[in-house]
Amino acid sequence: MLKISKSNSKVLQPNDFLNGFSYSVPFINNIDIKNLLRLRRNDYESFLVYRDSIRNFINEIEKIDNSNRIDEVFRDIVNPEINKMSQTFKNNKTLLKEKVKVELLISSCLIGLGLVGGLVPPDIGKVAGLLGGCEFLKSIITQYVESSAEPKEIKGNKLYFIWKLKNSF
Repeated sequence: MLKISKSNSKVLQPNDFLNGFSYSVPFINNIDIKNLLRLRRNDYESFLVYRDSIRNFINEIEKIDNSNRIDEVFRDIVNPEINKMSQTFKNNKTLLKEKVKVELLISSCLIGLGLVGGLVPPDIGKVAGLLGGCEFLKSIITQYVESSAEPKEIKGNKLYFIWKLKNSF
C-alpha cells in the first residue's frame, strides 16, 4: 500500500509507481517480456497513447494528498477502463452472434417456404441457391469473423494497449 504526501510528492520513485501498477493490474507480472515487446512493436500507436495516458496519470498522482494511495488511485482509473472494454467486446460478440443466428433462421425459412410452397421451381432454386448461397455464406462468415474482432470503441480507448495485453496472453 503506497502513499505519497505533498511533502514527498516530488520524490515519487519509479518503483512506487510500478508497485502500485503491479498491485492493481497483477496479470502484467505473468507476461513474458518477449510477448510484451512483440505486442508493443505490432501495436505501437496504441502503446504510445497508453504511455501518454500513464504519464498523465503519474502527474495526477503527484497532485494527490496523503490520504490517497497510489494503488487505490490506479485501481480507480485503470481497472474500470479495462472492465469497460471487456464488457464492450463481450456485448459486441454476443450481438453479432445473435444477428448471424437470426439471419440463418430467416434465410432457411424463406428458402424452405419458397421450395415447399412451389413459389420457386426446384431447378431455379438450385441456380438461385448457388448464386445467392455464395453471397449469403460470405455474409455469415464475415459476421462470424467480426464477432471475434475488437470493436472500434475498444481500439479508441486510451488504455487499449493494457487491455490488449491482458487479453492476448
